[in-house]
Amino acid sequence: MAKYFSIRNRPFPPENRQRMKIFLSRKLKKEGFLWSYDIDSDADNVPDEIIIEKTLIHLDYTDYQYLFCIYPKSQIKDVWKKNIATQGEYYYSLNYFIAWFCFGISNPERYLKNIEKKCLIESL
Repeated sequence: MAKYFSIRNRPFPPENRQRMKIFLSRKLKKEGFLWSYDIDSDADNVPDEIIIEKTLIHLDYTDYQYLFCIYPKSQIKDVWKKNIATQGEYYYSLNYFIAWFCFGISNPERYLKNIEKKCLIESL
């Protein structure tokens, strides 16, 4: 499914990636999700992991395309698996959508259960 909606890494010059990062940061701040960061003076003070996580959780799937232009797919997937997919039922529908739409996972339900199980085992 991801290939139909152009969700994939696209190489962009660094200055364009920086503009996209500023765009996402400002949008997240405007929506109230980055209230503690001073984006107007320096968008680089927002960690990449925070931008990825907050965009996946709070912004629209159309904004996901910016993420995939700014960051490598592997980095986005790592942040998703570590910070969002491990939340279980709390983000179940969102995780199902991200697994299917962004990463083309054919059996999202089984994949998510495996991530949760692995996280639980590691926490013991």
